[in-house]
Amino acid sequence: MGGRFDFGQSVSQTAKISFGDIPHDPLKQNVFASVLAEALCKDKSKAEIADMMRFLQILCSLMKSYMI
Repeated sequence: MGGRFDFGQSVSQTAKISFGDIPHDPLKQNVFASVLAEALCKDKSKAEIADMMRFLQILCSLMKSYMI
């Protein structure tokens, strides 16, 4: 991808995942989400985390439009 978050890390440095990497089992999804949240939020300020949460809310809304 190569885009940048406000966190200063490139997307490729933050996480290299594809839809195929997301487990189908809800328990495994929970573990995967926990690991990803740790990677994205560790050592970040509350403001940076809030910015990321707003971005993810927008992303989720846009992704839902593809399900219609």
